[in-house]
Parts: sequence; C-alpha cells; structure tokens
Amino acid sequence: MALINIESFKALYPIAESENLLAEYASDLLDCDLKRGSLAPVNDDLLLSIPVQDDTEDFLFRTIPSPESTPTLVNHLDCDISVPGTVTTTDSYGSAYSSTAFTAGSAILVFQVGQTHTNIYVGLDQDPSASSDANTIDFAFYLRPGGGGEGTVDLIHNSTPLDIGDPIYTANTVFKIIYDGSAGIVKYYMDTGEGFDLKYTKESVADNLVFYFDSGLYGSGVSITNISFVALEDSDGIYEWDTPVDIAKNLDSITSERILISGDGYPKEADVALGSTGAGPWPAATRRNGLPAPDTAPGLSIGGSGTEVQGEYSWVYTYYFTRPDGTVIESAPSPPTAVITVDVGETVTLTTMAYPSPAVDGCSYTGVRIYRLYSTEISSLYHFVREQTNVNNWLDNVSDAQASANAVLETMDMSTGFPVSWDVPIDTLKGVILTDFGFFVGYSGNEVYLSVIFVSYAFPGKYSLSTDSEIVGLGYTGSIVVVLTKANPHILSGQNPASVSIRRLNYVRPCIGESRSIISTPAGVIFPSKEGMSMIDNTGTETLITENIFTAEQWEALNPETFTSFLFQGRLVCFEVGTKNVHIIDYRKGVYEKGQALRIVRGALHEEADQLIYIITDDASTGRELRVWRGGTAKDYSWQSKVFDLIPKTSISRGNIKGDFSGGKTASLTMVKDGVDMSPITITGEGLVNLGRKLSNNVSIKLSGQAKIKKIYLGRSASEALNV
Repeated sequence: MALINIESFKALYPIAESENLLAEYASDLLDCDLKRGSLAPVNDDLLLSIPVQDDTEDFLFRTIPSPESTPTLVNHLDCDISVPGTVTTTDSYGSAYSSTAFTAGSAILVFQVGQTHTNIYVGLDQDPSASSDANTIDFAFYLRPGGGGEGTVDLIHNSTPLDIGDPIYTANTVFKIIYDGSAGIVKYYMDTGEGFDLKYTKESVADNLVFYFDSGLYGSGVSITNISFVALEDSDGIYEWDTPVDIAKNLDSITSERILISGDGYPKEADVALGSTGAGPWPAATRRNGLPAPDTAPGLSIGGSGTEVQGEYSWVYTYYFTRPDGTVIESAPSPPTAVITVDVGETVTLTTMAYPSPAVDGCSYTGVRIYRLYSTEISSLYHFVREQTNVNNWLDNVSDAQASANAVLETMDMSTGFPVSWDVPIDTLKGVILTDFGFFVGYSGNEVYLSVIFVSYAFPGKYSLSTDSEIVGLGYTGSIVVVLTKANPHILSGQNPASVSIRRLNYVRPCIGESRSIISTPAGVIFPSKEGMSMIDNTGTETLITENIFTAEQWEALNPETFTSFLFQGRLVCFEVGTKNVHIIDYRKGVYEKGQALRIVRGALHEEADQLIYIITDDASTGRELRVWRGGTAKDYSWQSKVFDLIPKTSISRGNIKGDFSGGKTASLTMVKDGVDMSPITITGEGLVNLGRKLSNNVSIKLSGQAKIKKIYLGRSASEALNV
C-alpha cells in the first residue's frame, strides 16, 4: 500500500492546523482550478483592445454583446425545423445548419439539447452545406450518451476528437461556443446551473473566419433547442470614472440604456444619446439627476373687470426637460400663488416665471409647465393648463372645464394625505440601488433617501429615514434593503416608499469595506466585517459565513477593507484593489483559494450577461488596461501539500502519477524533505517517478505547471507506490 495517497486535490483550509488536515488539502496554492477534484490550471487575464484612461478606478461597458437571436435554419437531412430555434430529427440521423453567417470575425452560439441518450454534434462550421457528416464540423461540442439522465461531453476540432475530461451534462445544461477572431481563439462554455464555466480554449485560430451554425444528431426524435446565434460585437468603449461610483439601471427607457451615477459629485444620469457621443473618453456628458424646483411663485397680473365671481384660483409652475428619447424630467412645483378670487370678465396673466440664476450645474431645461388650482367644495387639486418654453407673460385663457379634464400635478403628491414634494436628489447622495418594487434607495451621512416609485429623479424629503451611525453602503435581498453602517446594520421593509419602515438590528456588525465590497444575493447581503465575510438575510439574521475558514488574524491579513467583491460561479471572488491579489472563497465548502491577476487591479466589473469578470489593471510600463479576468490562455498553477510526518525517518523515493498530459503539457514536482526543497522533477506523463533517496522526518509535495494531475501515490519503493 502506498505510504502517502493524494486522490483528490482541494484548496486551503486556513483555520485548521496543518497536522489535522486531510491529505488532499493544500498548505499553499496559487491559481489552481480544483473544481472537479483534479489539479488543473486556470487561465491568465485576457487583454482587450479597448483604451483606458490613466486614472480610471471604475467603469461600465457602453455597449454589451448583441441580444441573443434565433437563426434561420436549413434542413440539410431529415430534420424538422418548423419550431424557431429548434432542430428535431425525423429519421435515424439528421443534420441542420443556419442560413445566417457572421463575417466580422466573431460569433456566439448558445443552445441546449433535449436528451442525453445519444450522440449529438453542435458547433461552428465554415461550409455546412458541403457535407451533412457531423465529423466535418470545424469546432463542435460532441455530446455522448450516458445513463440516469446524464451524458458526457467531448469536443471535435476539424474531425479530430478532443477529450476535456468528460464533464457531465443534463437536458438542463446550456452550452456556449464563442469565436473571437481578434484574439484568435474559440472558447467552449457549459452552464449546469451556476453560471457559464469555461471548459476549453482553442488557440491559434485564424481571424476573420465566416461561421455558420451546424449540427448532426443520431436517432429519431432527437432535438437541439433554444438555439441562439449572434455576432460577438466588441464593445467600442467603456464609461469610466476616476473614483469608485455606484451605478443603477433606470427603468424608464430600455432602448436608451439610461444609468444613474452616484458617488462622483452630485447624482447624474447618462444614456446613449448623451454619454456615448464622440471619440471618448466616455461618458462624453452627463446631466444632473433631476431638476430643482422654482424658488418663487409666479407673478400675477389681473386685467379687465367684472361683478360676478367666477371662482377662486391659485397657480404653480414646474421646470421640465424632454430627453432625446421623449421621456420627461419634471421638477417639484414652485411655491403657490395666493388663492385669489377672479370675476367673470377679468383676465389673469402669469409673469416672472424664471429659470434659476445662477444656473444650476448640470441641468437642462425645455420649458415650464403651469398648473392651476380651481377650488370647489369637492376638489382642491392643481391641474395642468399650459406647457411653454417662454417663461414669462402668459395669459391664462384655459376654461375651468378644460383644465379639470387635464392631468393633475404629479410632482406634489397629495394621495398620501399630506403633500409630498418630488424633491431633487441632494448633491451628496450616493450608493444608489434599485429595489424590486421600482423605487431607488441612496444615502448620505446617516440618512437614507427613497425615490418615488419608477421615478429615478425624485427623492422626497418626507421619505427619508435616519440611522444612528454613518452609513457605509446598501444591499438588497428578498424584499428588504440592508443598510450597512459603521456600527449596527438596519433593514428597510415595505413595498411603497411612503410607508417603508426602518429597523435597527440588535447587534454590532460594522461594514469595513466600501460599497463595491457589498454583494446583494437572493440568500442575503454579503459584506466584509472585522471578523470575516458576513451575510444578513431578509429576516435580519446575520451569519459569519467565513467563521469556519479563517481566524480573525488570517482574515485581517487579507486586507478586506480594500475588497471589490462578486458572487461568481457560486464562490466569492474578492479583488484586493491596489494589489494583484485575488481571494476566492467557497463558503459553502469551507475552503479558500489564492489567485493573482497579471497586474495590479484598480477596478473590477461582473457582467452577468456573459458571465465574465472584467478588470482594470495597472502597470508602470503599459499604464491602465482592460482585461477579462482568467479569460486568456492557461497559466502555471502552484500547489503544495500539507507536511506529512514520517516515523521512523523514511526515504520516499518513488511516486505514481495519474493525470492528463495531452498537448505536450507538463508538470513540475518538488519534494520538500525536512523543510528543504529537493531538485524539481519534470513530469511529462503518467506512471512512476524517481524521487531520489533521502531519509527525512517529514515531507511535503510541491506541484506546478499546466498538466492536469488527478492522483499522486508516494512510497518507499516502486511496488509500494504502485500498490493502490
């Protein structure tokens, strides 16, 4: 029997003493892929050809890959293509391809399959009409049959099978192939329910290739479903800021891609028409989020005369601005005029309606809207009477009947039983997030501000709520907003901002990071505290989710106050901003991995649409660059085992290695005996390895390289290492 058996590879379990670790746990590691129990490499960061300013700290893509679309399909052999996005065979073998091709040097293919009991080929092909033979597809997933509702996955490159370790798929698995001609690569992804996982990258692929969707299916009634085939459009630039900001998507216009920006001076908005013009940097321009209310009531000039009372009236006016997409921003109303009695035959002219002087920075105005109150026994509401761009000297000749049929003033809400003014957001508002109920929440100091439902630019002062400590950031989970402070957390509950309640939680748990360290998930809001990563669920219950992973000292050494954090593929990915360090925490499995970016990280963004993390990196020689974290080619891993005590003193002289060394990949093995590194040994294939003869009281194993290592058995002799 082998003296030391490492039959799977796991990450770090820092809180445990080394001697108490199982054999498969690491004592140190860097940039390892351990998701399937083997030791494999991760990819390096991929440089994108998008310029970045030298002081960029935060960013957002101006454009994203095109929406998924259903291709027009062609029945090549015995297939039913009558259902859009679906291919179903009508005989024992069928083939179908798309009539659409992408010639811009890039393409994305996404699909699912309806079964796991047969052979299915799906991929990208340059000339699908030339042959219905599935083996001729240029770049394809080869899905092989399995049992129990599962199948296994291989790849096909130009008729040549490629083993990628037989990952398992089901009928719910989503597959994706991306051809990126600018980088010369084809990437294969699978999503089994936790986001797309990169399975393989084919390098040295020519650029500007023309690809079609192509397929081959064995068996009658076999189907490919939810087929999407689109061009991968490189983003032509990013919005970028020289300070961390908070971004919330506006709901009032999807086509305009409007965003709310807080944390960079007064709150702002940007959209395609405003922010994406010119040659960059972007946003080219922003506008203040909201318009201030007029300071003074309109002037009134009474003309004519009469003896019969017509009614009692009052007027207010608002500023408004019509955005290029037709949506309107409207301010809260001016102070009202005095209620005056107007006789039949008298005229009223409104005067001295003026824009702010001096002008309010960042505001644009289209004109004013005038509202009139006609006081009766049953109504005392202001109704719209006129919209005009000339702000002075308007004769109000709108009849009472016509005015009462017009819209009621919205920006002074009377429906709650007391007037609620649509106040412009305060200049120091930051951390703005959007709730599922359509209202926005931001903060300043120890005050929380809530917007009107579906109105991003109105934050009534009467909706504001207070905490007893300075606020650090906001998160959202379930139906509550978690307010994180420098002391006790608070939660906001309610679906209507007019009636939202605030509750101070009865424990102290300061958030020590900035707002970009806070992660909102369905299970709870996750944030760095002094003791570790904490999570507060929608009942207000707090859990220290890293309690069984790190000691307080170990946690402090990670510099959690610098984190930019994401929940990515089921794990916490925390970038230590200002360094190359990346901390990957699987709090469900209770393990921790260390990673390192290629260069110093200044900012990061998780794009859920394509399940990638983008980073701004910094280097003295190249300046700041935009990269896809772990989106490039394979890089060397480093993994070291625990220290194994040998009693009595023993010579571990033989190793038995199991792994995958295809493509010429190698690994390096270094024995550490009594704390001293022996000469490294290059491993080029499976089998026995001579480790040299040296007696020691303890040993540890260091592994590095790019070959996949599945198992290692160590012994005092060849027969012992082979006896597994």
